[in-house]
Amino acid sequence: MKAVLSLALLVGTLSSSSYLSAVPTKNLGEEIAFRSYNQMSGFSDMKAKVSMLTERDHKTTEDMSFLFFAREVGRDQLQRLTIMEKPSDLKGMKFLNYSFDDEEDQQWMYIPKLKRVKRMPNQGRSANFMGSEFSYEDISTPRPTKFSYEFQGEGKVDGRDSYAVVRRPNFEGSNYSYNVVWFDQENYLTQKIDFYDKKGELVKELTFNRYRKDDNHPWQALEMVMRNKSSGDISKMLWENLQYGTGLKDSLFSAARLDKVYLEDESKNISEVKPTLN
Repeated sequence: MKAVLSLALLVGTLSSSSYLSAVPTKNLGEEIAFRSYNQMSGFSDMKAKVSMLTERDHKTTEDMSFLFFAREVGRDQLQRLTIMEKPSDLKGMKFLNYSFDDEEDQQWMYIPKLKRVKRMPNQGRSANFMGSEFSYEDISTPRPTKFSYEFQGEGKVDGRDSYAVVRRPNFEGSNYSYNVVWFDQENYLTQKIDFYDKKGELVKELTFNRYRKDDNHPWQALEMVMRNKSSGDISKMLWENLQYGTGLKDSLFSAARLDKVYLEDESKNISEVKPTLN
């Protein structure tokens, strides 16, 4: 059950409205980072299906999937809802998260077997998420205003010219002393994040692949791969059937009615799924 606490927090690539106007240009690292966030924001709402595969010794050991719904509320808040599909023992569990610029996140879980909604504390970020190489902190990725930034230099990632920016968490409970985030120099999209533990040792590497952008919608990486630098094990997060501006209702993101949200047919493709209320 603890593994479900952060299911809906995974979309670190999705942030709220434009931050760039508030960024002082004297901090080059911060400006680059916020330009990247702006490339992946500016949607009214979205939904998608997400699968996660974990490979150990080149064999798939974990297989899970869930439906994901999100909407921006003003300039400083993102609301996200996750509904589990697989594995079967977690099917129907729901997780609701409110993420803020200047406040702690708020999160709730609905547990079908108990038929109750539970408010969840912001703890346990360092634990592995459902046996994967992602931790709770990795998939929650707090708002961009909750980090400090420092420009480190330039280099290449997969042959592309890139900027390297050191990102240090300004919130309590982080498992890392800092990250090094690599941004494409042409479009500012995040290419890779290196994670350093409290001892300053490189422990994990997250790469972003297969970026997609449709019409006026934000950029989204359709594949994210987390690699454990010690064991070599990897976890892949795969996004499918993304849709934007579908008119998701306020009631869908209500903590008071989280137990009422259901899917008309959970076996349907995400393009046909319509979250409703009893």
